Amino acid sequence: MSDIHYVVSAADVDARKLRLLQEAAKRVRRYNVYKIMETLRSINAYAQVKAMLEQHDLWDRIVLIGTLPSDNEYFVQHYPTVKAAIQQMAPDANIDELLAECEEK
Repeated sequence: MSDIHYVVSAADVDARKLRLLQEAAKRVRRYNVYKIMETLRSINAYAQVKAMLEQHDLWDRIVLIGTLPSDNEYFVQHYPTVKAAIQQMAPDANIDELLAECEEK
């Protein structure tokens, strides 16, 4: 068997990195925090979610950010827990759809 070696130029690597970063940036969603709060109020989950986030010292961070990107480390880490808690309070709500309605276009 012969070994085949590929030579890739630094420019090709840089172009590929840039393309991958641009593609990743397109997948990041940005959510309007005010709309999230209003949505939580509409399903009677606002107070409970706020209390849960305050326990983890996240409430002020979320409120101050204004627009919450889906790649935010706190969002990524805590979304599954918050989603499960909201689902218990509002079992008929589709949390992902409600969140999608809060997405900034």
